[in-house]
Amino acid sequence: CSRTQVLSHDGSRCLPCQTSVSSTGARCNCQADEIQVDTDIDGSRLSEAICSQCVSGSQPIENSCQPCPDPAMVTVDNIPCQCPSSLSLVHQQCVLASVASSYQASSRAAQSTFSDTGVTVTSQLLSSQLESAVVLCLANVS
Repeated sequence: CSRTQVLSHDGSRCLPCQTSVSSTGARCNCQADEIQVDTDIDGSRLSEAICSQCVSGSQPIENSCQPCPDPAMVTVDNIPCQCPSSLSLVHQQCVLASVASSYQASSRAAQSTFSDTGVTVTSQLLSSQLESAVVLCLANVS
């Protein structure tokens, strides 16, 4: 394809973009909440590739609109899968901000002491996973 065209999804033809072509030349410059489309809903070929917006509550994944991880998620400022302002994101789920801030993690819960050296380390992974589990549990109890 030329620098002003992109390859169709089936690889059978080159076509211009309704918007501009990305710097790599592989895709149209679509917004974060859009997918590149080169066929109509009935399967007929379009004369140019267009950017089609995914509905709020979905996100572009591998050039199709897929549901967000949490049904409460919406599109905010063209950024898909954001929690509404009254909720906080915890482990890809939206929970009440008051619940998310109610848990104060104890660093001791994520600590391990090696018996042969006596060295104690705090695991950021364990701390993060524990916090997510507690907050999500509290959110489901509320």
